[in-house]
Amino acid sequence: LWFFSVSLYHPCWHRAETPISSAYKSFSNAKIDAHILVRVGLQYLNISLSTISPHESSAVIDTDQLLYNERFSFSEVVKGTT
Repeated sequence: LWFFSVSLYHPCWHRAETPISSAYKSFSNAKIDAHILVRVGLQYLNISLSTISPHESSAVIDTDQLLYNERFSFSEVVKGTT
């Protein structure tokens, strides 16, 4: 029973991580180098983005540290009508 409870609320049911080079903002040629991490749980999806340190990066934009985290709950998803 405790295993079932942990599996529902544990954030790392499955995870993937990769380095990316992305546009800094829309309609801009400026780039940032970052790591993106996606964690899928049984109740939510978590996306994290953090910049790579400037000495490891060839990016045009020099950011001290960009940290972004967003959590999407599956309970907020509703079935659409067609």
